[in-house]
Amino acid sequence: MIHTDSDNNEFIETSKIIIIDKYVPEKIETKFLNNFLVTTLQYNNINVDQKTYIWYNYIEYHKLYEIYVIQHQSSNFNLYPNIFETYYKQQSVKTIDIFIKNNCFSLYKYGKLYAFKTYKESSYNDIKLFAEQKYQLKIDNIYHIDNNLFDDLLHKYIDLKYKSEINFKQLIVSKQHFYFIYYSLSVIIVFLIYSFNNYTTKIDQLIDTQKHLSHKIKSLQFATKRTKQPISKLIDIFKYLKISKITIDTAKYEQNKINLILIDKNKAKLLNFTKVYHCKLKIKSLNYVQSIDKYKMVIIYEI
Repeated sequence: MIHTDSDNNEFIETSKIIIIDKYVPEKIETKFLNNFLVTTLQYNNINVDQKTYIWYNYIEYHKLYEIYVIQHQSSNFNLYPNIFETYYKQQSVKTIDIFIKNNCFSLYKYGKLYAFKTYKESSYNDIKLFAEQKYQLKIDNIYHIDNNLFDDLLHKYIDLKYKSEINFKQLIVSKQHFYFIYYSLSVIIVFLIYSFNNYTTKIDQLIDTQKHLSHKIKSLQFATKRTKQPISKLIDIFKYLKISKITIDTAKYEQNKINLILIDKNKAKLLNFTKVYHCKLKIKSLNYVQSIDKYKMVIIYEI
């Protein structure tokens, strides 16, 4: 059954909402946030168009963006986790609570929806432990919502015309994002070509003409087989390294793999990078180099 609120906004099933956890070295500046979100969605094989709406939490403790994604024809939608606000009967509260309905829990902080997540079969203690560790909040109460109570809360939410404070925003790829990608591609390709030739040619010789650069871009696109996603993932990595201020000593491309040698004085920073991209990375070696007083890590990234 499809429910609608007082403004005729359709309630979206929680199972249709995509949730992405994205670790970062530091909080993203506002002016870079749109590009960051677009790139993150593309990295996770999510097409970004006029039907894409997002809302996110930034969890300072973990340096983590929790991004909620909805694909919908318009902005006229609502969320079932919002209805538990009526449980508090418009009273001010200072508790951290979890509401459980079927395979979804909704986390409320001081009477307002803070986060929600679907889950597989888990005990209340497991859910509580997970929520406390992820959000660094002490859970005061856990409420199990049966169907009768759920319907009652839903009808109250609609009748009393509650308004959600969670504002999903439309996410659109701007022209600036395309320019950024093109610029990043150019930088990456020039850097890779430079490494292929073992530093025997000058960069200005590799970019004599725009035609030559375009040809190299098409070659890389062909080599990766799927153009958009592999390239955006590669850009994402280089952006992360730049933000983290990790030095790229060498980068070589061969057989759909990028061989990277990274250098940093902080060993933990290098390991944190591998945790972020662990599904595609293989560490060949990680050693302390006494002559430069830094750690050198050799990795292979499959694209």
